[in-house]
Amino acid sequence: METNIKQKYHPHHHPHNQHPHHHTLPPTPSPPNPSPPTPNHHPHHHHQHHHP
Repeated sequence: METNIKQKYHPHHHPHNQHPHHHTLPPTPSPPNPSPPTPNHHPHHHHQHHHP
């Protein structure tokens, strides 16, 4: 029974290692996308400050 648990734990560790690798890929192309919307959102926030 102890041998079965060790074998089941092994496969679980494998996917975890691949997960972080995939996470690093999406954030790379994401930074350029959120960059343009940032300046558009900034003016809106300034408008609210003038309202009060």
